[in-house]
Amino acid sequence: MRDKNFFGIRGTAKPFLFLFGTLLLILIAAPAFAQMTVTATATPTSGPAPLLVTFGSTVTGGTATYNYLWNFGDTATDTTAAPTHTYNTAGTYAVTLTVTDSTAPTPLTVTINVATIRVYLEVVVDLCPQGDCGHQCGPPPLNVCFNASADGGVAPYAYTWNFGDGAPAYNIHEACPCHGYEACGLYTATLTVTDAVGNSGTGSIPIYVFDYSVTPSADVVMGVSNLRVNFDSLVTFCGPSFPLGCPNYSWDFGDGTTTGDECGGKSPQHIYSSAGTFTVTVTVTIDCGTDTFEKTGTIDITVVPDPTVVITSPTDYGEWVGPTATIQSMVYTKSTVTRVDYFIDGSYVGSSSVAPYNVTLDLCGANGIYQITAIAYTTSGTSSTSDAVNVVVNNPTLDGTNFVLKNPYRVKFYGTGFKMGAKLYINGYQAPITKVLNSSTIIAKGGRALKNLMPEGVPVLITVENLDGGCTNTITFQR
Repeated sequence: MRDKNFFGIRGTAKPFLFLFGTLLLILIAAPAFAQMTVTATATPTSGPAPLLVTFGSTVTGGTATYNYLWNFGDTATDTTAAPTHTYNTAGTYAVTLTVTDSTAPTPLTVTINVATIRVYLEVVVDLCPQGDCGHQCGPPPLNVCFNASADGGVAPYAYTWNFGDGAPAYNIHEACPCHGYEACGLYTATLTVTDAVGNSGTGSIPIYVFDYSVTPSADVVMGVSNLRVNFDSLVTFCGPSFPLGCPNYSWDFGDGTTTGDECGGKSPQHIYSSAGTFTVTVTVTIDCGTDTFEKTGTIDITVVPDPTVVITSPTDYGEWVGPTATIQSMVYTKSTVTRVDYFIDGSYVGSSSVAPYNVTLDLCGANGIYQITAIAYTTSGTSSTSDAVNVVVNNPTLDGTNFVLKNPYRVKFYGTGFKMGAKLYINGYQAPITKVLNSSTIIAKGGRALKNLMPEGVPVLITVENLDGGCTNTITFQR
């Protein structure tokens, strides 16, 4: 028979084949190269001393069980899979983890860098414990004295303050300085402390410099009995918006009724059943730190008999100047108003039946103090007379006397209240020249032009008007 041919080689093929086959079997029987991967976590990786850090690890590959060796960078170690460790001293620490598996005969070992832990000094910023300096909140100017401490480092410590308001200060390197805040605002006072070997840490405290005012309001301030009033209260702060939460409101309605101290009580409602004037007080309190601040505001509510008429214009001892003026009233009643009559110094001057019950008066030539009253009538047959209101009328007057001068032709007129710049009118036409000699004498000039406005033997109408609109009565003059 023909010998078998292995790769074209005769005779010696079998021993080579046997040897190659033996080597092949040995390679197949040898174990594959084993790999192991290790990951780890650290939380947190920075913070003030004492800093508690939680570690964790995950191992894939290799052969269980696993042996752990943590090196926390401060000479401390641990052999659990997920340890915790507290760093009591400021500094920077490199953490490593070494994991060894159970592969025989030669275990696998992997070492990884886990994290760099940065531990800062523990800095505590507080206020001085006693006296007026220990206030975190208050109106300007607010003087604050701080009390600070540092731990976890190597003494001595160096201090640097930033008081947050940008004001100049020469005590920023003191451990417990005082600082004055002049303006309203929210400030953060920050302290940085550095120890003898360069480790540092920071601490801070908020300072609230604020003031506020309280303004109550009501949808109606006068009415008849069983008057329903809706109140509101406006709290206005100086500086930025106040960050300390809801103020507390308490109300005294002036009739023996009060509300409690409520965060949401800024807009209560109240019914007044009896007549009178009630002073309503709202008190707004705000808590800040260990301090409580309190401000009040007031508003008057008047309950009047039914009906009641009140003159709303003019105000008492108000001023009228000019050709016309208007009287106006408010009538408080549950009935229907039929009319309001007006009187000046006891004499009837007009009526109105439609709110706001206006009557317009002619004022030219009126000068002095006059007393106005009103009487309101209702469909129920009731009436009400108002309190008197005094008004000051400051119009100029002409008393009807004059003096004629010739060559050139001119006329002096006499009265009261003439002001510099006033103009004299003849039948509505302005005199060629007007000159105010004093508050009681005014002269019309113009020679022939003036004569043309005052034809001989023909009566003409004379008036004077001040620059402020004040006007005189009309008189008749005949040349």
